[in-house]
Amino acid sequence: MKKIWMSLLAAGVVLTLQADELELKSDAWTLRKGWTAIEDGIQVNGNRYDQILTLKNPVEYRSATVTAEVKIMEKNAPADAWKICGLLLMRDKKNFIQLALVEPPDQTGRKGFIEFGQMKEGKWGSEAGIIKGKVREAFQWQYGVEYKLRMKLTPESVIGEVLDDQGKVLTTLSMSFTSDEAVKSGSVAFRCAWVKADLTDVEVENAQ
Repeated sequence: MKKIWMSLLAAGVVLTLQADELELKSDAWTLRKGWTAIEDGIQVNGNRYDQILTLKNPVEYRSATVTAEVKIMEKNAPADAWKICGLLLMRDKKNFIQLALVEPPDQTGRKGFIEFGQMKEGKWGSEAGIIKGKVREAFQWQYGVEYKLRMKLTPESVIGEVLDDQGKVLTTLSMSFTSDEAVKSGSVAFRCAWVKADLTDVEVENAQ
């Protein structure tokens, strides 16, 4: 079984491609404004919409299981802002699959939830080339608590899971592909908006 894993470490971000015995040091990730290296990972000090963290040399997967640990520490948001912390399989900023912890604007009075969806040509929630299963789960995630976000991508479908820090699955969401119109491949990335969050321990397994 081919396995690829990556870790974000204190000495700088490290990407290790175990199968290829290739190791890329601290310049592996594009740390734009708002993203900083911390002791055991990367932190985003989000105070604006759509801060995306990408690899400088992205690997595009058509089949893989990607797991990342995230902890949202606090929100840095105006009352009308959407708070988002998500794991992506991304072709580019207009085309990706996203699994995210989301909190609506304060004035709506709505609680947080987990959302799984496709951005296609800049349209969020696009159904191009997919059949949606369950793609949203009401879940009041907590600040300061670690969660695992996992996406299982195959040529036929993509499944999103959120797990607690003990590995218990809290929810399972899904989309099936019906045509090549769908975003059926992508590289690992993160998307955060209006939150301060720690991102650590990213693993990619069964990669093709």
